[in-house]
Amino acid sequence: MQNKISTALTQIVKSSGYEIWTERVGSVTHPVVLLTSGAAAHARFWTDLFCGILNKNGYGVIRYDHRDVGLTTGPDFLDRPYTIADLAHDAAAILNCYGISQAHVVGHSMGGIVTQLFASMYPERTLSMTCICCGPAAATASTDIPLTPEEKTTLAETYSINDTNKPTENFEESLPGFMRMWKRWNGTLPLDEDLVYAFTKEMYTRSAQKNLIKPHPHMRAVRLGLDTMEERRGLLQKISVPTLVIQGEEDYLLVPRRGGIALAHELPQAKLELIPGMGHMFFNRECQEMLGRLIVDFLDMQK
Repeated sequence: MQNKISTALTQIVKSSGYEIWTERVGSVTHPVVLLTSGAAAHARFWTDLFCGILNKNGYGVIRYDHRDVGLTTGPDFLDRPYTIADLAHDAAAILNCYGISQAHVVGHSMGGIVTQLFASMYPERTLSMTCICCGPAAATASTDIPLTPEEKTTLAETYSINDTNKPTENFEESLPGFMRMWKRWNGTLPLDEDLVYAFTKEMYTRSAQKNLIKPHPHMRAVRLGLDTMEERRGLLQKISVPTLVIQGEEDYLLVPRRGGIALAHELPQAKLELIPGMGHMFFNRECQEMLGRLIVDFLDMQK
């Protein structure tokens, strides 16, 4: 069972016509960590266990639902398309609403791209940046290198498993497909099935969206982002904040060489942590505890 947090307070933040669901854990008078989830992932991706580690070590935490995820509501994507940069502006709106001038920003996967854009657009508000299992937000020499045959095979196997996951509006009916996909995304670490169950269940039970059974708007936003990476070439050289990059060595969704390794290579100030066995996701308690401790140690160094 997860360690439940009893002191969390929720607040709706308005940003560009969206009402963004946010949850604060701990005091915002402490140094605040803003947690940004990946594509289609709700706020509770950041588990109570993980948030509790940050909280117990003196950090306030804010986790939130992106546009088109969880309990956040707003315009239809087709009526008002948005970019990942718009999601970075949402992060700033959240800090504004809570009266926070500066924060440590942490992002996973697409959330790591959001975090990079936030740090580039709001350097004065970024105390530090932590990116987990994500690549550079801009084209780089590392991302220019083509995939190897082995890397192509690994990705093809992942996409094949992803394609077998065809969720319906019925949770129990859809769970086996999600479980196969999460197992692949978890790398070689043991899969804590109750963590997976809780995360997937909340995709259904705490959702104002109907995006589970059709292409998610975030995939379109990510595609727009990929198509404009060349335009952002050189962006990472503008980021000078203290940076921690965490990359799973068994990330079968994002080739590590073009993910965290490439990102850290572009940021001379970055500290790179390669995690053996960890995949793109980390549905494993021991791994979550380790990540929490790594991040706390890094944040403590910024004091």
